[in-house]
Amino acid sequence: MQNKRVIQSSLSNGLTILVCPKKGAEKVSIQLWYNVGSKHEKSGEKGIAHFIEHMIFKGTTTLTESDINLVVSKLSGSCNAFTSYDYTGYLFDIPVANWDKVLPIMSDCMTNCSFKQEHLNSEVKAVIQELKMYKDNYGATLAETMVTNLFESHPYHYPIIGYKQDLWSVTRETLLAFYKKHYTPDNAVMIIVGDVNPEEVHEKIEKEFSHIPAGNGWNNEKFFLNEDVKRKSIRLFRDIKQPICTVSFLIPGVITKNEFIVESLCYVLANGRGSRLYKLLVDQLQLVVSIHAFSYDLFDQAVLFIEFNPKDAKDIELIIQHIQREIDLIAQDGPSVKEVERAQRFAQIEYQQMLEDTQKQAYAIGKSFLAIKDPLYPFEYGNIEQNVLIEEIKNLATNYLHEVVRNQGEVVAIPERQIAYLNKLQQESDDEDAAILGAKQRETLVEDGSYVHSVILNEKQTFDYSKPGSVVLANGLELVWFHNDTVDIVECQIDLKANHYYDNQLKQGLGNVVSRMLLEGTKNFPGQSFSDEIESHGMSFYVTPGHVSTTFLKQDVEKGLSLLTEMFTNASFEDISLDKVKGRIAIQLKKFWDNPSSFSVQLARNVVYKDHAFNNMLLGSQESLAAISLQDCIDYYKHMISPQGARIALVGNLNNYNVQALVEKTLGQWQGSSVDNLVYPGLATVEKQDITSYINRDQIVLLFAGLSIDRLHEDYDKILLFDQILTGGALRSMSSRLFKLREQTGLFYTIGGSLLYGASEQPGMILIKTIVSNDRIEEAEKVIKKEIDEAILSIEEDELQEAKNALINSFDSLYDSNEQKASTFLFLKKYNLPFNYFEKQVDVLQKITIAQVQQAVKKILSSDKLVKIKVGRI
Repeated sequence: MQNKRVIQSSLSNGLTILVCPKKGAEKVSIQLWYNVGSKHEKSGEKGIAHFIEHMIFKGTTTLTESDINLVVSKLSGSCNAFTSYDYTGYLFDIPVANWDKVLPIMSDCMTNCSFKQEHLNSEVKAVIQELKMYKDNYGATLAETMVTNLFESHPYHYPIIGYKQDLWSVTRETLLAFYKKHYTPDNAVMIIVGDVNPEEVHEKIEKEFSHIPAGNGWNNEKFFLNEDVKRKSIRLFRDIKQPICTVSFLIPGVITKNEFIVESLCYVLANGRGSRLYKLLVDQLQLVVSIHAFSYDLFDQAVLFIEFNPKDAKDIELIIQHIQREIDLIAQDGPSVKEVERAQRFAQIEYQQMLEDTQKQAYAIGKSFLAIKDPLYPFEYGNIEQNVLIEEIKNLATNYLHEVVRNQGEVVAIPERQIAYLNKLQQESDDEDAAILGAKQRETLVEDGSYVHSVILNEKQTFDYSKPGSVVLANGLELVWFHNDTVDIVECQIDLKANHYYDNQLKQGLGNVVSRMLLEGTKNFPGQSFSDEIESHGMSFYVTPGHVSTTFLKQDVEKGLSLLTEMFTNASFEDISLDKVKGRIAIQLKKFWDNPSSFSVQLARNVVYKDHAFNNMLLGSQESLAAISLQDCIDYYKHMISPQGARIALVGNLNNYNVQALVEKTLGQWQGSSVDNLVYPGLATVEKQDITSYINRDQIVLLFAGLSIDRLHEDYDKILLFDQILTGGALRSMSSRLFKLREQTGLFYTIGGSLLYGASEQPGMILIKTIVSNDRIEEAEKVIKKEIDEAILSIEEDELQEAKNALINSFDSLYDSNEQKASTFLFLKKYNLPFNYFEKQVDVLQKITIAQVQQAVKKILSSDKLVKIKVGRI
């Protein structure tokens, strides 16, 4: 055992163990990474690595297919898995008192998975739905298509999920052979991050894993890319209003330890309002509405993407010329010191945020170990001299971002005369799926849990809920603060009384326009200089109607508060800025109505809320946007952007600060008028009806919606418990009733929602949503409606108790990070709840009976009180 930030050890069978103690963390992240990804698949195995990731959760010789989800729910934790081109991983985030209860499960899954044919039959259908779901995400589809075409001679060429024809022919024997070859302890690494003792961790892992025999050792297979001086151009035609475009370049992979250099280049080029391309293309030339850069950080060879949304498709080539010109300038002169300092500040904040998050930390450690065998690399990330960084960014642009190897991708509107052809291809695909998958039937019911009953929980450790300081300033602003020195950042969140519900019906979107205008310059920092000043300290101000949030480095708290004060008191409103903001929002509206998953919820609001303020669209409409004048913005700023009724939460390393005096000195100088309370009309139960909305997509969004209750309603906690049982609730539990439908039928890849969606001072919505193929829509409607109507009748006592335990244990996670603490404090203040509210809720929830839950649910939940909405090719 070494005295390091990450303690590394190993078992005799080759399993590597990496432990990163994190004092005070409420959850432990347990991650098991295998050194195998889709690039290791051979002919006849495409899509296998990802498919095994699904099947691991389907049971072993000891575990039933329900046991893992039920155990995780019982532990009040969460689990997930991921497959990359380079690796596969399984993660469990579990409260510290019972973190080790998942080790026997992870051990069993390493060697004893059953891969039953019945489970294969249902899961292959779910994976096909997943494939179609990703296909409808056009930005991701474009990136994946670019990767496929860039790597002609490398196994990155093949999509991680595989192709449909690969999945149709998956057999148990193929899965088992791949699993036995790669899922061995000497080809894996276990990462544990949390409030644990490294020696105890090693002992517990040794107890559960030492009996597993070693395999063929660490997978050291090499892959090569045949390079050439060439460029690829891809154009996808889809039924969309807003084009999506990318330029991309092949760059060195993660194994070269270049991630920070790439990230810094992204900040210099296109990330944030202070980046070169944002200033040029969004602000000055107004050719694009948004632009950002990111990398596919693959091990062998990475891909740098610059993605943008043009205002007009005819300008795409001109935009790309501007992008290349800026890249060439960086290759010639390098970035400026100021640009690099800005990137380093952002990196410092991101690093501190990683230190707060056990899952992010474990992920970073696992990825670094697999790529470069260095678990400490995440903690040294960004430790590079400024002059060296400038030179490395320049070299990256010089050596790899040439015009002759620049690749281009576009998703553009399909010509109207070709839409029938697109429909034909989609229908043929649906027919193929129906014919082939129809023969893969599951006859057995989902297996009940077995192993879960043997899991004995340790008593939950006493949690010390944070009690912040609180005071109301003379200007009406309520201040809440809490000192936490575990990391060197401070989270700042501000709730304003007026949000987009205050927008006039004819000028919906006004609050959003004003929110955007606040970042367009002030009297002391005109135009772009305001964003430059903010970002020079690594800050980003996220401003939406009724809310502002940002993160400061601990040394920049006073500077950050001063800049917020400047924004709230000295914003400058100019016609040229208004035109730019409205132009960007107009494009965002097109993107919104291109996304069925998003606008289907708005269709539900239209029915549930009608003329109620909760039906206001944050973005507004093209018509209401056009009606908003500069004077409207100025009036809103004067009357609605006010400290009266506003609250600010500051949480983080506030050592050496007199917080109250500092806020008095800055935001205490902000003055404003009183904001009236909104008067809401009454709401009526929704009448059963069917609504359809046509848009050409591979899958159909199926949504059920109705009227729920408000946050302070006497039945809220009872509905909350049933929500956990039916939909998985806020914890997204995979042991929910709706998720069991997925397991049984394979009808959909994802299903969920909430019975309390948006519940606040006014009633929320019942919202249950899935995405399903056209050929299975009727079947999906039938089983979901049946579950909605019948689930409440069959609640069992242990099911209710597990829901109670899950919610009670989730209270701790509301205080996991500075950001979560700040949000929690503002929530409690908003509803005038005491700071010990969640401590008291433990007894409140424990006393609720099945009969009380059933009585409360029956008042609001019935398929006869829900609108059914379908969006897609219908």
